[in-house]
Amino acid sequence: MPFVATSQSDRAFAARQAGQIVFCLIVLSLPVAGQFPAPILPERVEPATPPEVIPIPAVEQQALFNFINSHGGSLLLSEGLLRRLVDREQCDEGPVRDCILGADVYGTQTTQSKSEFDFFPSPAQLRWYVHLRGTTNSSTTGYTPQAVVQGQGEYRFQLTKQMDFQGNAIATRSPSAFLETKQRNIAAHTPADPIPLIGPLVSMAAFMGAEQRRPQAERIAAHRLTQELAPKFNDAIDTELVRLNQGLALARKKWPAQLGPVPTLESMSTDHFGLLALPGKGLAVTSPDWADLSTEQGFVIVVHQDQLTELVAKLPLAGQEIRDTQLDQTIQELSQLVGQVQAPDGTPNLPGLDGPTASLATLILDSERPLSFEFTDREAIIELRASLRPTLGGEIPTQRIRFGISSTLRETDALLTIRLVEISSLQPQANNTAQALARQILQQQIESRLHPISLPRSVTLPESVRTPALQKLRTASLASHAGWLIWKVE
Repeated sequence: MPFVATSQSDRAFAARQAGQIVFCLIVLSLPVAGQFPAPILPERVEPATPPEVIPIPAVEQQALFNFINSHGGSLLLSEGLLRRLVDREQCDEGPVRDCILGADVYGTQTTQSKSEFDFFPSPAQLRWYVHLRGTTNSSTTGYTPQAVVQGQGEYRFQLTKQMDFQGNAIATRSPSAFLETKQRNIAAHTPADPIPLIGPLVSMAAFMGAEQRRPQAERIAAHRLTQELAPKFNDAIDTELVRLNQGLALARKKWPAQLGPVPTLESMSTDHFGLLALPGKGLAVTSPDWADLSTEQGFVIVVHQDQLTELVAKLPLAGQEIRDTQLDQTIQELSQLVGQVQAPDGTPNLPGLDGPTASLATLILDSERPLSFEFTDREAIIELRASLRPTLGGEIPTQRIRFGISSTLRETDALLTIRLVEISSLQPQANNTAQALARQILQQQIESRLHPISLPRSVTLPESVRTPALQKLRTASLASHAGWLIWKVE
């Protein structure tokens, strides 16, 4: 209960104690509101605000083209996609109950924070930051036997952690911190408040003492906030990086030995994009269209026909012998893995293709260039070079078998249509009636096996990576143009 002077003797006693009270208040009336940082991981999570659409400058576009052309392709990640995965807006409100410097402190505080993903321009490696920005507002009252001090605090903080992809793993540094503290003392009350003249003077003296100590209190608050925020922020990111690096190490371990030594990925980043690619040799002469590459909240896989042909050349395909029945089985397995094979009437035809069970011929893949690619404005061309050994009859010299693949994006799926473009001999001068007849039979056999394939257009993300802002990924476009194959997913 506050001290109330009810008689002249009481007022005299209060006057004699005034000096001691003022001294005590100067010592004890620190602004306590700013010394209680809000919890780091609030319980209520709200979806992040969609990022603002920003046009990409021509200089940045050219930097992307230079990297893609010099590597013959790339995986292009938009900052918008990573922000949908990383960004969070959090809000926490709660009571304050504590004891600081002998004062019992009560009040409320609110913390609003947001984590943000941010690409940083780096021509030699993929670099990005994760920022944690927020504001803590508090309103508290500290009680001591000598005084009651009311205060309000506002603390703006930003923690930033840098990460670099170094080809084989992700490296990081300790986070940097920036804090801006603003403490405001509202009022100070003492047992002498009811005493005319003296009461207001004592309260004013207590208030002035608190103001003198305010810079020290703000430093204490900043230190405590940093000590509370930084370790949890740092540890949370480091835990995720360990998991990512373990995944990268596992991928390197499973790299097919037939493709040679495990490559070190090359990367770069701009203000809005991050790029990853296998080491290239400057194969591409022309650049893809920016309209096909541009994505605000997705990723793009772009590859040049020469780069893909060179990669496939490393596979142990040369000289391989494939029976037509094995080819049927392979087509069925691949089709069932990625989608549904469409019967000629357009209905799903599962479990697989209908075809002859007896082997009629064996394909012998070319020893120099068994498989190559050409990406035209209409379709993607796959060229298979192989000789043919019929079950009955002599071997037919190497033939060029060209397939055309075009895509149609529908509401729920992507329909891949495959056609036989041509079958021709690599040695036209050696053509004869028997070879022409064999090509005709081969054409009939191949065309009987070519059916459209329906691929799902949208894929729901695993629960472990799903966020309120990113539930599924959807194919936005699949384009073949001027030597480039471009698959955009958003």
